[in-house]
Amino acid sequence: VGAMGKPMCRNLLESGKSVVVCDTNEESLKEFKGLGADVVRTPAELATFEGVEAVISMLPSARHVEDVFTGSSGILSVGLKDIQPDFFIDCSSTGPKCSVHLQQALDEASKSAAGNKALTFVDAPVSGGVPGAEAATLTFMVGAFTGEVFGKVED
Repeated sequence: VGAMGKPMCRNLLESGKSVVVCDTNEESLKEFKGLGADVVRTPAELATFEGVEAVISMLPSARHVEDVFTGSSGILSVGLKDIQPDFFIDCSSTGPKCSVHLQQALDEASKSAAGNKALTFVDAPVSGGVPGAEAATLTFMVGAFTGEVFGKVED
């Protein structure tokens, strides 16, 4: 959990939301556990964590984002029937190629599963930097395919 994610998570926790923090940094995990968050160490653990409905990612590069989803311990490394969330919001500034690739990967995983569980990916980079994250005043630029999906992001 980096410079942007820390204040975003703190604000969510302070507003009463349930948060599951995923990080490889033990100090970050300890800090957020102390603030009331649940913690996991891999995206695969996050994907199978009971009750997780949505995943918000904010990472430094497309490579990092793609690894979270399609890497060896990524979200899609577990069986689709075991993936808890069905909604993924990426706030990284990675460009359209990454977003299209990840939606395609989620679509492919959805189609290959029995029961055809739909996984939705939304590109939502932010403006406002760390001060905006700390003040909970970030502006999200949401790329959603439908008004219904956009409404889900607003919730």
